[in-house]
Amino acid sequence: MAENPSPVGINLIPELSEREVKGQSNRRNVNLIAIGSLGVVGIIILVIILYQVYLALVANNVKDQSSQLQQKIGQLADVEISTLALKDKLSRINKILKNAFPASAAAGEVLADGAPITISGVEMQDNQDVLVNGVAGSSDVLGAWLDNLSADKFFGHINLVSLVRDDKTPGYSFSILMNYTKKGLAPG
Repeated sequence: MAENPSPVGINLIPELSEREVKGQSNRRNVNLIAIGSLGVVGIIILVIILYQVYLALVANNVKDQSSQLQQKIGQLADVEISTLALKDKLSRINKILKNAFPASAAAGEVLADGAPITISGVEMQDNQDVLVNGVAGSSDVLGAWLDNLSADKFFGHINLVSLVRDDKTPGYSFSILMNYTKKGLAPG
């Protein structure tokens, strides 16, 4: 029988030199560094994307708050306009009232000039007219009193509405309608 030759080791994998082994080790290290760098870059990109999402959410929140505040401002604008209009009206009314001739002063002028005349009534009307009723001792006394009222320049358009001689008492009953707008509030 034939003898089997002793197995001589056939090396199918060539032996690597030390330099080649170090080169493969260096390549492996470079590949690991590259993969690590890609991981770090990926994490940085992920952080940037998350930050962008966060900024978008904050921007939407600010936009919502801004629109709510604009609506509130719009609602308060009507109140502000009304308030400013009222302030303007009040200042104009105060200015008018400051320069106005009060009705009490008109009545005082009528009564002050009426020494020889008996005043039975003074009626202030809404259209700034004053209706005066009274009794004068004579037509001359009434004429002088009317001249005094005209001279005061507190009254305009002094009109004698009625003049009646009273047989029961000495003198004349009269009604006078006059306007005190010259120094008072202008009509309308």
